Amino acid sequence: MTQLVNLYLYQQSADHIQAQVLVSGSSLGSVSMVGVLPFPKDVVAKYQNWRSTYLSLQNIRQDNSRAIVVDSVGEYASLSGDYISTPENCDTKARLFRERFDEWLRDSRFIDIRQLLTQLFSQSLQTKFVICTDNAQLQQLPWVLWELLKSYPAIEVSISGLTFKQRLENRTFPIQMGRVKILAILGDSVGINIQADREFLEALPAADVEFLPTPERTDLHDRLWEQPRDILFFAGHSSSQGATGKLRINQQDELSLDDIEHALERMARNGLTLAIFNSCDGLGLAKRLAKLPTQVPYIIVMREPVP
Repeated sequence: MTQLVNLYLYQQSADHIQAQVLVSGSSLGSVSMVGVLPFPKDVVAKYQNWRSTYLSLQNIRQDNSRAIVVDSVGEYASLSGDYISTPENCDTKARLFRERFDEWLRDSRFIDIRQLLTQLFSQSLQTKFVICTDNAQLQQLPWVLWELLKSYPAIEVSISGLTFKQRLENRTFPIQMGRVKILAILGDSVGINIQADREFLEALPAADVEFLPTPERTDLHDRLWEQPRDILFFAGHSSSQGATGKLRINQQDELSLDDIEHALERMARNGLTLAIFNSCDGLGLAKRLAKLPTQVPYIIVMREPVP
């Protein structure tokens, strides 16, 4: 038996969040509870502080040609005067974020919801836990680090928008029992190793995998319009621009999901169930897919750049 635990976070104002838990499939029966949280301005600020420090640290690794000096407070600085963090400073800012993140979620006005979640998670049931919010800053927070979840390692946390419509009447399910159809796009791999992705997919049992290594735009578009697929997989470089994202499909071409919207919509209607983007900074990709008239049920992305 599987229970679905949804934690809805509605931003009521610049300073106020209404939190609501809705549960289905629980042995406790139908459960609903409402609480309150302050909007976590300082939590978001500490996260962005860590993020800029982390990205600056990555710049050191990616550009070994710059002359670096250390100032009196232990920060790295280039000779041009741009400050770049030390690994120790990056770790410190990560710790400060996590402490404030957990403190925010221990707010006294949220305590009843915490206790309910503890009760639900303690049941001997498989649990799907989903944070539902349309706020981009809340979506970006690493909810997997919530200290409440440390006691329940089998529970994974997912992110969803506040509205999710799956038009099952418009979807077909072509999958034959025991066979999964996968379209695997292997994009620009400069500086990264995506051969391991290919080897993993090739070893999957009961899967029919079609590989598209560094495709041209027209070839990729044609393949997306062909036979129905159950899983769409991408490995390579990607980036987010607000509510959309781009894929680096080869060393010359970057492709926006807006450019292939109609092909992706057709794939969703024809049974696409899972999209996986093993690539950097993919939250915009997930947001764009979530806007399709027929939504893809499950999307896996990396929220941030990955070294």
